[in-house]
Amino acid sequence: RSSDLRFLLQIETKHEMGEVGDVLDLRHCNLDDESLHIISNAVGELLKLRNEGKEKGRRFKNDFHPTRLLVSHNQLTDGGHLAKFARFLELRAVDATGNRINEEGIRRFAAALKVHRELEELILEDNDLKSEGANAILDVLKVCNTHLYYIFF
Repeated sequence: RSSDLRFLLQIETKHEMGEVGDVLDLRHCNLDDESLHIISNAVGELLKLRNEGKEKGRRFKNDFHPTRLLVSHNQLTDGGHLAKFARFLELRAVDATGNRINEEGIRRFAAALKVHRELEELILEDNDLKSEGANAILDVLKVCNTHLYYIFF
């Protein structure tokens, strides 16, 4: 889709301008689950190329190491793609405000977040969060080193 291609070009342009660093900013991009899946694959590939020292990845060196994932105000329902980001990025902050992430998606995302003891900020405001999802998120708090200073439902 054209929005996915635009995003990849945006990353390259921002990198060339020295603006890409620790934030993966996908706010208000009108992304659905399929688009986020494509983007997560692309980001994973960039990181893989960088880590392997391949020609295309060398441009990104260590500049591209997102620890903040901003996906607020999109059309996401499946937290599985967010979980994928959580598995290959060392996330310190996640803002998924204003999506429609369902209960199962929240649980999958929470399970992936448990491995990150450095999580400091988690915003899930205006999602379809019910008791099971809230409990899953609260379980994340137990395994984090309680550095978590913001959590919004």
